[in-house]
Parts: sequence; C-alpha cells; structure tokens
Amino acid sequence: MYQRGERISSDLTVQFHIQTGANADTYRVRNEEGALFFMKVFHRDRMDQDEFTGVGLIREVEMLRVLKHPSITRFVDSGQIESETGPKDFLLTTFISGENIQDRLRRELTIDPADARRFLIRLLEGLDYLHGRSGSISHNEVSNQNVMLDLSGALPEAVLIDFGHARYKAEGPWRPKQGHDPYYLAPECFDGNSGPAADVFAAGVLYYHMLFGIPPWYLNISQYQAQRSDIHTALAKERSKKLKYPQLQSGLTVDEHDLKAMQMALSLSPSVRFGTAAEFLSAMKRKGTERSQGIGKLEQGSAGTPAPKRTVRKLKRGFDAVAGMEEMKQLLLRDVIKALKERDGYEAYGIPIPNGLLLYGPPGCGKTFIAEKFAEEAGLNFRFVKPSDLASIYVHGTQEKIGELFKEARENAPTVLFFDELDAMLPNRDNNLGHSYASEVNEFLVQMGNCSKDGVFMIAATNRPDLIDPAVLRAGRMDKVVFLPPPDMEARRAMFQLHLEDRPLSSDIDYVALAAETDGRVASDLEFLVNEAARIAYTEQAPIGQAQLLQAIKQNRPSVSAAELDKYVEMKKRLESGGTDGHRKPIGFVAKAKSKQDE
Repeated sequence: MYQRGERISSDLTVQFHIQTGANADTYRVRNEEGALFFMKVFHRDRMDQDEFTGVGLIREVEMLRVLKHPSITRFVDSGQIESETGPKDFLLTTFISGENIQDRLRRELTIDPADARRFLIRLLEGLDYLHGRSGSISHNEVSNQNVMLDLSGALPEAVLIDFGHARYKAEGPWRPKQGHDPYYLAPECFDGNSGPAADVFAAGVLYYHMLFGIPPWYLNISQYQAQRSDIHTALAKERSKKLKYPQLQSGLTVDEHDLKAMQMALSLSPSVRFGTAAEFLSAMKRKGTERSQGIGKLEQGSAGTPAPKRTVRKLKRGFDAVAGMEEMKQLLLRDVIKALKERDGYEAYGIPIPNGLLLYGPPGCGKTFIAEKFAEEAGLNFRFVKPSDLASIYVHGTQEKIGELFKEARENAPTVLFFDELDAMLPNRDNNLGHSYASEVNEFLVQMGNCSKDGVFMIAATNRPDLIDPAVLRAGRMDKVVFLPPPDMEARRAMFQLHLEDRPLSSDIDYVALAAETDGRVASDLEFLVNEAARIAYTEQAPIGQAQLLQAIKQNRPSVSAAELDKYVEMKKRLESGGTDGHRKPIGFVAKAKSKQDE
C-alpha cells in the first residue's frame, strides 16, 4: 500500500514494508525527529466482526491504548490516514529493535537455558499483568512469532506483541482461526474455549521450544491437509502420548524444578494446569502458591511422568565452533576483534580501528560460517546482505538501498555487515560496466570508507576476488584479506571430531587416518561425509565406525577439483605480490600444492 520513503502523514515516513497479513499491513516508519515506530494499517473489509468493539472500534487499538507494562508492546498513537482506496485505520506502537524468538531459534536451534528462563519469566510477568486486571485479558496468540527480543539494552528482553486476537474475559470464548500455530494452542482452544489457562499452556510450549528446539509433541504438520479438524485430530493423537524430553548433547543443566513447572503448564487438562500466569510465575520464581509448591509432588499427570533431570546441548559459539584454523582465529582475535573491543585504548594510542575483512577461497570452505562466528566472538549485531537485497528495478534504486543499509547499520552500531558474493555487488569498473552499475559501485565505496569510525565493521565473502573492483581492497575499506583454503591436515582431523560429537560411535575411529584420506576436501565436504556415514550406520543398525566413514569417502568425490584449487593458489600469490594495493600482505594460510614426492 505504501512505498519506501513515502510520506503517509504530516509526521511519518515509511522506512520499509514489514509484512502483509490477513487483515493488515505492517511497516517500520520514522517521524521528523528520527524516532522509529511500528505501524499497523488495518483493512476493515477483511476483518471479522469479533475484532471490533460493540461501537465499531478496533479492539486491538482500544485495548493497547490502556495497557502499560514493560513486557508488552507500548501504544503510541492511532487514527486514520489516507490511501488510494480511502481512509485507513492505523495503530502506532514502539519499534522493538531486535528479533522474535522464532528468528533466534532458526539461527541458533535452541536457546541457552538461563536465557530461556529469563525470557519466560519476563513473558509471564506481562501475562500476569493481563490476567490480573479487573477486566481480565487473554492474549490468545502467545507463540515464538509474537514474543520479540528487544536488543537495545545490556541484555535481550522479551516483549509480547500482536494483540489482534486478545479478548476480555467478559467477551466470552474465542476460537482460533486459520493461520494460528497449532502447537501453541491448548486442547480446549480447538473446542472454542480460551482463557488465561490457554495462555499458560502456550507459555509452556514456548519454554519447551526454546530449550529443545522443537515444540512438544512434535509432528510434521505439513503432511496433513490444512483443515483445522485434520490438524486437531493429528495433534490430539500425538498429545495422548507421554511427553518426551529430547536427550540432547551434554552441557548446561536444566533445573529439574523448572522442568516440572513446565510440565504442569503443559498439562492437557485445564484443571491440572496452572490456572493463571501468576501461578506459573510463582513456580518459576520458587514462591508460594499451593499449586506451584505442589509441582514437586507431581507424579502421573496428563502430560506424562515427571521429567528426569536433563542436560541441554551447549551450542558452541564464536570461534569455539570453528574446528582447526588456529592461525587464522588468532590473527582475527589479535588484529581485528581486540581492536573492536578495545576501541578507546586503540584510539588513545592513535591506532586505527580495522574497517573491513575480505574472505576469499573455493566454495564450501566456510566463509559465511566464519563471518557468523566472528560476529558472535566480537559480540556485535550481525546483518547478512546478499546481492538480491540491494537489487532494484528503479533507476538509482540500488544506490538508495546501499545508503539506507549503511545508515541503519550506523544507527544500530556496533554492527557487522556481511556481504555475500561481493564480486556481484562490486564488479570491476574497468570491465565496461553500464553507468548505473558504476554509480552503484561508487556509492558503495563512499559508504565503505572508514565506516568503522561509526561502529560499522564489514565482512565480505567471494569465490572470485579477481573480479572485484580494486578500489575495494585499499586501506580504509577492506583492511584485512583472508584466504580460506580447504582445511589442512590438523583442521580436517578437528572437523571430523566436531561433526562426530554426540553420535553413536565405535571405538575404532582413527581421526588422523580420516584426515589423511580427505586431502583437498573442503569443509562442507567433510560434514557431508560424516552425515553419509551416519546414514550407512543407521541402515546397518550399528554405531558409526571407521568402515562406514571410509565407505562414504570412497563413494563421494570432492566438490572442488584439484585444478580449481590450483587456480586459487595462483590467485593468492598474485594478491600477495601486489595485486591489491601493493603494500598490504593478506593474512591467511598457504595452501601447498602437491609436489612430485607428495604424489
């Protein structure tokens, strides 16, 4: 409905469109003072009657107008704005700088138990505020999509958003609609019954989902038809089984008391479950209602037997997740991350802060993975940018997107911008580029120049550094150039150990022999080989052993040929001998070509 840069009122300009929903469009907007807001523009003709109050006002707007709690998105303004089809109702709330829990889980699979517990308690405090009001409110759509993580403070904080299906207790029961995540719906919701106990169930699902990476009673819903009755039947059958707690890798312990509280929240019967968020919150905080204290005596409930004490896999973060490559990691820690973390000290000594890092090498050597782990190690915000993100059908549209990208990165500094396939974004201007392409490269170079002074650090990846405009590799833009060759012998050994962790293994695995057998394989090849060996072992119903691994190696060719690797060795020599700006030596590893004796 509204385009980027369009002024939609005397004080609001669209930054970008976020999402088109069943009955509303959402946008990020900015006022004249530069403050950011979340705007929801409603389509009344698509809304159901039960989404309005008795006098025709939009219930979500009127409800948020009176709600004030740090765990709940905050009302700013509402009214009407003009559109091509006539006036449209809008709701303006604070813009939460961060991501929702669904996005965090997609990226990290699970959430650290201490963080998950803190997010749950913050959510329950908001639900307690809703449930405890004189006109008790049920949110009715608590899920991993509707809990945002506000990253603007020292620690991420959970914030409940989207009150489109919230109801006052006096308004009677509510029935879920098409599009609701069925995993987060309590059993009684399918029968048209909702209330605080259903919010409690959804909070329990969210806690389980954060800890274990999947919702409780997980099944592949995509195999069922989209009709609600079919999903209901499938879920009801699955939920009749005992609640399982996935046995994950050893690491951080999940407190047994918290697991029992979660189990009570997930009870299929509302009479057994916590009745309100206050009871669940008291249990998590070890405080005293009779119901919360009773979880220690829980034996056999509708959600199954009490959970045994479990340990949750501690996901390796930062460079701990990078097997081998010790020289490269130490160089990045010393020359880049240390400088970013100790900016004041470096500035006091007049030492320039690194501006950018270019990773190049054959496909499959982990350039994107290294960039993500670099951002984790440095503790910075991370923004992934691919060529299509900056493409535009409009003249100068790409230039505008480039400027907006760096502007947002500066506003949310410290930020890591990761550019994938940099050769497609910044091609050499000497290769007869059209005027518009050359202008885009010029805009990029201007924005890149010394952007670290504004708290923006760039990482870029390419398989073809020879196609990049040479000006990119000058000091003050990409200060560090790192060659990522196929892993060496020691790195291959470490990668096999990393990928085989926490799988059923036989005692005959020789990691050194496996590393010797895989010379020239890239990092993605090694992960594929381990997975193939695991499939072979599963078929044989045997632990993974040396025989299965060697069979997988024998049956699968390297994804990058020896001839291609030789080209990268020559490319590295050209860059180090002055192919960049003639005075900076890139850091990285020397990928040794095989000698006659080696062969």
